[in-house]
Amino acid sequence: MKAGPSLISSSASDPSIDIKWEPTPTAVFSTRFSITRTSNSKLFKMFKFFLIAALVPAMVLANVNFRPCPNKAPTPTTLKVNDCYADNCVLVSRKPLYAVASGVVSRHNSKTATTRLVARFLGMDVGYKLPAELTNACNGGISGGCPVVAGKTYNFVLAHDVLEIPSINIPVEIEVSVTGDRGVVLGCVRFNARIAKR
Repeated sequence: MKAGPSLISSSASDPSIDIKWEPTPTAVFSTRFSITRTSNSKLFKMFKFFLIAALVPAMVLANVNFRPCPNKAPTPTTLKVNDCYADNCVLVSRKPLYAVASGVVSRHNSKTATTRLVARFLGMDVGYKLPAELTNACNGGISGGCPVVAGKTYNFVLAHDVLEIPSINIPVEIEVSVTGDRGVVLGCVRFNARIAKR
């Protein structure tokens, strides 16, 4: 398994923060963090995206079957979502969502990147909207951040601590896309899932 993007940040620039990182000795993507005293609440928001992955119970991330979007935007080489495997993917309402799309090659240069997630049943949008803090893919979503450079390969991470989606218990199609400057599509993927109650 390839190592994920580095989540380590030096505390030398701010002595009020002490971040310790310790990978677990398993093949499961699971990382332990401890953060000590800080007086800057904004700093906690910066790390929230990464801490979600540490707080999610250990999950075996396996490849999910996916397909391109109709707009023929770039797709990843692999897609991993929670403990989903192949076509068997159950997303539990009000539980964490953790997805990794690896190997997306951008066709465009872009200084911005906006994430959008749509859940559809029989082609109809069920009304789910990503929280505003997760829509800016430059802040933790795209490995290396922005700008996005045409021809480069990127990994994309979506970590949502509480999936606020109706527990409709029916099969849905999930579409995740990232758009850049002037609406160009940097990447897009679709996969099947079922939304269940916890």
